[in-house]
Amino acid sequence: RIRGTGVRSLAACRQEVYGLASGEQEYDWRKFYVLALNDFYITGCGASDTTRAVLVSSRPPEGGAQAFFYALFVELVYRHTGDGELVARYLPAVLNGLEAAGDEGQSTADTALRAAAWQAAEALCRSAGEGKRAIECERVFHRARKGVQVAWSEARGVFADATGSEDCGLWTNALVLYCGLAEAGQRVRVAQALHAGELGCADDLWHAFFVAGALWRAGEGEWALAYVQEEWGSLLEREGRTWAEKAESLAVQPGPDALLATHVLGAAIGRDGILEIRPQLSGLERAEGKVPTARGDIELAWGAYGGDFSLRLELPDDSETHLAIPRRERRFPTIAINGETVWRNEKVHPNFLAQEFISEDAHVVLVLRKAGEYEVVMQ
Repeated sequence: RIRGTGVRSLAACRQEVYGLASGEQEYDWRKFYVLALNDFYITGCGASDTTRAVLVSSRPPEGGAQAFFYALFVELVYRHTGDGELVARYLPAVLNGLEAAGDEGQSTADTALRAAAWQAAEALCRSAGEGKRAIECERVFHRARKGVQVAWSEARGVFADATGSEDCGLWTNALVLYCGLAEAGQRVRVAQALHAGELGCADDLWHAFFVAGALWRAGEGEWALAYVQEEWGSLLEREGRTWAEKAESLAVQPGPDALLATHVLGAAIGRDGILEIRPQLSGLERAEGKVPTARGDIELAWGAYGGDFSLRLELPDDSETHLAIPRRERRFPTIAINGETVWRNEKVHPNFLAQEFISEDAHVVLVLRKAGEYEVVMQ
């Protein structure tokens, strides 16, 4: 039901997206970024057309937080389309906007966005073969990341809105987690503060999207799913076909579609172009769905009963895929693909389906390079 409302919301807002992009109202690249995320996970190739149209019909922002979200938007479109011409066309505007934004007097939230934006710019530069410029972007990213750390309050267990400030807001801490800039111990404490409501409530569903994403990025899937139920699930019984109508808002409101696909189903295209499937159980016993991509539809379903885990996956092409199977606290899990044991006692068993494995603390990652259907069982 949440996804159905998201589909209708996206269809209803397309005209408004074009309207905003053509200058009828102020640009808001934060909203464009969230809408594009949801669009790619709902329509796939349809999103490619829409996002390209938004870029063509809009003016790049000249500095400020809008430039940060513009960089994230362009990198997102490239990641899901693989369009090198798009990078050549828009990379100069991305870099000009980031350089105009500078780094003086920024809040912690802006510094977090700045770090994420320069990281996105680095990925774009590498895809364009501009290695030297990519290294420069990486350096700016690390400086911004250090700037975020300066705002950490050990006593309160959250990030301050600015260095030396006593204020610690929801938006600041959600962005730091969402952008992946907190250390392991910090992630736990900030996620606890978000879950407990210690930092206030989201102003609208746009803010709620980043809070839910932050909780999932922190590895707190159960809290994230509960938050989605609180913010979006509670609106389902209200009248209206879209989230805006249900929230009694005159403006577009987003659904959590991309977050559910990325974290619960676990399917995401990495910045290196590799498809990663890394489900977060989020307190659920099963999940299934279809994720449209430029490669074709990724169909998957997983179940987690008792201490076991099973997954059914259909890959449409031979591109590299990293499939992360949760250990579920098993130190020495046994993994079988299509009835054939491929992993036991932390060792690879010879097989024709997955010759490369990556052993992690909480997962065993299978590297797949062939299209087809896979039935994976972990016991």
